[in-house]
Amino acid sequence: TQTPNSTTFTPVIGPDIVPCSLRSPRLATLRRGAPIDPVGPSIGRLASRPMILFVCTGNICRSPMGEALLRHSLTAAGADHPVASAGTHAMDGGPATGHGIEVLGDRGIDLTGHLSRHLNAEIVDGADLIVAMTRQHEAVVGRLDPMARGRTFLAGEVARLGGQVGPPADDEGLRDWAARLDGARGGHMTTGRVADEVADPYGENRDAYQQTANRLDGLCSALTRLLSPPA
Repeated sequence: TQTPNSTTFTPVIGPDIVPCSLRSPRLATLRRGAPIDPVGPSIGRLASRPMILFVCTGNICRSPMGEALLRHSLTAAGADHPVASAGTHAMDGGPATGHGIEVLGDRGIDLTGHLSRHLNAEIVDGADLIVAMTRQHEAVVGRLDPMARGRTFLAGEVARLGGQVGPPADDEGLRDWAARLDGARGGHMTTGRVADEVADPYGENRDAYQQTANRLDGLCSALTRLLSPPA
């Protein structure tokens, strides 16, 4: 079972999981008739560019939804920031959950090609801004790379602090902007609030996934407004 405090993660084939044999890039189109955005490139292909990384537990619910929603929003706004995701207890190569695929399909975003990734130090090192779903995920990032603590934030925290410091300057890189966000926290090792966390919908019904998608969509929209070029 996947929970924020999990120490193990075992995927279970059931109504909330789509077996690999059933994952079709046309799934959401066939069900909803909406235009589909594909999932993005692998982390390896993004390593040489400033990257935003979403982190959850199994990398099959929250973080891939956040990754896909932010990429969709940034692309629509004309911003060019690579986005990726990984899980602290993920098994490499697993599919996104069925409910996650469906609720993003409703928004014209195709999550069927997503493959889960286990978070490691190399992935953390390549990320310039890390968006964690809970404080437990923040802690794992910090253990993998203590230097990454200052660029790791809870999902709600990024939007809140970004509203305080404003968008990056024209000549300011993403990692430098993350350092300004960290400075706005107001104290050494200050972490985000419980309200900044995003609850885990794994094992819940479709409505829970819809609520998660709504929450992440709002946060991603706020981040896009900060990172998109001026009109």
